[in-house]
Amino acid sequence: MRLNLCALVGCLARDPHTSWEGEGKQVTGLTLKVQKPHSTFVLYVPVQCFGKSAEQAALLEAETLVSVEGHLGYKSYVDTQGEKCSTIVVIARQITVLQSAEVPV
Repeated sequence: MRLNLCALVGCLARDPHTSWEGEGKQVTGLTLKVQKPHSTFVLYVPVQCFGKSAEQAALLEAETLVSVEGHLGYKSYVDTQGEKCSTIVVIARQITVLQSAEVPV
């Protein structure tokens, strides 16, 4: 049996960015800032949202605490210098807001 599940909790490192693919499909990209408890090490995880989750994710702001459930995916692209690159991303199935960025700490 093959299993590809991912669940993360973290803050958005920056505001979401939205683009449109062929046939008007909305894609929203997030960068999730994940920190291990009792550690200063921070991991920045790229997340891609499609469909309804893309619409909802586009409304979020930097520093919003969220839970992301989905699976790992592969993305290839050409960078600004013309080099072929690839990366692993989380393809979000569901995003849940745990704490708004506007709530004072």
